[in-house]
Amino acid sequence: MSRVAVIGKDVITPPKTKQSNRMIKMPNQILIGYYHYYGITDNYQMMDNFRKRVIQILFFWMNRRSQRKSYTWDGFNEFLKRNPIVRPKIYVTYIDSMRY
Repeated sequence: MSRVAVIGKDVITPPKTKQSNRMIKMPNQILIGYYHYYGITDNYQMMDNFRKRVIQILFFWMNRRSQRKSYTWDGFNEFLKRNPIVRPKIYVTYIDSMRY
């Protein structure tokens, strides 16, 4: 989970003054790269846990943009419907590569 801390600190934090939909672009690019690297058989659950943690960090930073809360979880989920976070995908299956 140390990679999540890097995403939260270095990627999500800087664009917090920009438009909200731009805050989704960089985490999505990082998640796609993460899924390409770790997207192997039986690893879907851990990739989904990583995605959920990124969403929690994004919610935290979206609420730090002003003195009062910008989003509740319901409002943030509506925002995510308009600007979705990419879902995990398995890119390599060991079962196919183990055939004789």
